[in-house]
Order: sequence, then C-alpha cells, then structure tokens
Amino acid sequence: NSRASQQLFGVDTAVQSFSRRVKDRENTRRMAAAAGGVAMRVLRGVRLTLGIVATLLITVAVSAVSMVLALLGLRRWANYGTPLWAWLTSHIAYPLVGIRYVVEDQVSATLDPRRPVLLLSNHPRSLEAVAQCDMLRQLFAPARMILGVMKRELMYTPLGIGLWAMGTVPIDRTAGQATIDRIAAWAKSLPDKAPAIILYPDGTRGSAARRQAMCEKLVKKTLEGGDDGNSSSNSSKKAALDEDVARIRRVCATTMPPMAGGCLTLLKALPGVQVVLVTSSNSHGLSSIPELVRNPAPTVRIHVKKVVTLPQETVALQRELMRLWDEEICPDLQVKERAQ
Repeated sequence: NSRASQQLFGVDTAVQSFSRRVKDRENTRRMAAAAGGVAMRVLRGVRLTLGIVATLLITVAVSAVSMVLALLGLRRWANYGTPLWAWLTSHIAYPLVGIRYVVEDQVSATLDPRRPVLLLSNHPRSLEAVAQCDMLRQLFAPARMILGVMKRELMYTPLGIGLWAMGTVPIDRTAGQATIDRIAAWAKSLPDKAPAIILYPDGTRGSAARRQAMCEKLVKKTLEGGDDGNSSSNSSKKAALDEDVARIRRVCATTMPPMAGGCLTLLKALPGVQVVLVTSSNSHGLSSIPELVRNPAPTVRIHVKKVVTLPQETVALQRELMRLWDEEICPDLQVKERAQ
C-alpha cells in the first residue's frame, strides 16, 4: 500500500509539474503576443504619423504653387495641381502608411472626350480620398480639368485652399437656393467645356444618429408627398410608397442618403453631360486614425461602375438617386472584407 501510495503521489506530482509547465508556456505565449501587438501598434502609429506629415507637406507645397498660378489668371495650369497632388500622395503617403488601392474601371474608355463627365460617388472616408483623386488623374488627366464641389468649411484647411485655387467650388450647404445658383454659375464659367467633375450627393459620411434623423425626415416627406387625399389613388400608390420608404431605410442604415439639388443643377448647367457612378470603399471599413493604428492597413477600392441616365425633374431624380444608392452603392459599402 505504501509503495502504491508513493507511486500515485509521484504520478500526481508529475501531472502537476506538467500542468505548470503548460501554463507557463501559455502565459509566455500570451505575453509575447501582447508585446507583439503593442509593437505593431507603435509601428503603425509611426508609419501613420509619417504619412500624415508627408500628406501635409505635399498639400502645402502644391496648394502654394496652384494659388500663385490662379492669382496670375492661369486657371487651367492651376488645375494641374490636382493630378500632381494625387500622384504624390498616392506614391508617397500611401506606401508610408501601408495602404494599397485598386481602381476598377469599366466605363471610361466608352466616354465621349468632347462632352463633360459628372461622377457621382458616395462620400469617401479620409483614407479613401487620395485613391479617388488618383483615379481621376489616371482616367481623365491631363485631357480634362479635374474639379469638384466641396463644403465651405474646407476653406479653413490647406487642402481646401489648394482645391479652390485648382478650380473646385466651395459651397455653403445651408444656403439653399443661393448655393444652387453658385454651383450653376461656376459650372457655366469653366474654361474647360468637357471637364471631369466629381460630386457627392450624400454630402457627408454622417454618424448613425445623423443618418437616422435624416431617414425619419425623408420618410415623413415621402409619405406626405404621396398622400393626395384620394383614397383610390392612395390605394394604388401604396405599394410604390412602401418600396420608397423601405429603400430610404435601407440606404440610411449604411450611409447618408443622396440629395438631388446639386446633381440636378449640374445636369442642367452642363449640356450633354455624361453621368458615371463611382463607389469608394476599403477592405476593413476603417474611417478614423485610431482605427488605422489598431488594425492592419486596408486596401482601398475605387469602382467606376457604370454610365447612368438621370431625369431632370426633382422628384424623379431624387427617387432614381435613392435607387442607385440602394442597388449599387450600399452593397459595396456593406462588404467589409474582400478577397484581394
């Protein structure tokens, strides 16, 4: 019995010793993984800082040159700052951060070079803007002026000042008809009669709360517009109204909904304009600097999808834009990871 007890005790001691060794090894692996994670975040932070500094220096330099050219009245030459900025940032800042990007183009070769191009896109995240700008450079420069419509608040930044010098028009998004008139006058005064203009009908990316507020506002407006007081008419329109409301809710669950105002103005101000739908997304759905530090650098995807024909009537255009966002834009934004 004594010998059996000693043997059992020895086995138990060996098992405990083995368990301790396994736990020690597991703890060591965890500590190494944690240290590695911290080191990777530090490295990403350093690379991101270098990328931001490089972007800022490039922006200031290119903006200064474009400003001088614009003040001298050389608007066409000043606009060459746009493709130059795009090339420099995509070839210097992006590699520093580790961001890759791909441009999928299905339509640019089919466009008439004598007619203007209006590109409608979802509002890109900050890390996607460079890739989108470089897409414009690859497809349209130097044959066309590359222009856009930007919010007035960007005029307080070096990038906004540079874009203004390069020909982009700043607008006050709260000014209503005054903003529409400004866009129309700007488009009609362009020295290039076949420019490539990019427009973001959704206006901004927007938080979930802001998207929800806009969703309820649009749903209410849609329902009120469809109620003409005629019960038989209401009955026949109910299915269409239900689909419009469902579409608004689907779009607002993913991004800010598109609005027709600026798009309608440019359709009327640019005779023979060709309208192209574009989506901007990235493989991990990242949007902020902290997310770039915590996660591996994503691949940005710019998809030049299709030429679309749009009506030049407000209600019909609003409905068509909402359909395009629902069926073409949002599916791209909802895919967070893609096989590259």
